[in-house]
Amino acid sequence: ISPEHTKLNPNGRIPTLVDHQNNDFVVWESNAILLYLIEKYDKENKLGVSNENDKFTLLQWLFFQASGQG
Repeated sequence: ISPEHTKLNPNGRIPTLVDHQNNDFVVWESNAILLYLIEKYDKENKLGVSNENDKFTLLQWLFFQASGQG
C-alpha cells in the first residue's frame, strides 16, 4: 500500500473513489461509493430508488453484501 493511497483511504483497501467533478471528494468502501454515486449522479433513479420502502430494501441488501465479505 502506497502512502499516496492511504492519504485518500486510511484503511488502505480498494476501492477508493476520487470524484474530480466534486472538488476531488474522496469516498471509500464499496457500498459507500455506490450510495454516493446514486445520491450524487443518479437523478433519474435508474440505479437507485424513489420511495422509502424500496430505499430500505436496497439498504438491507447492501448491508447484507457488505457483512458477507471479510
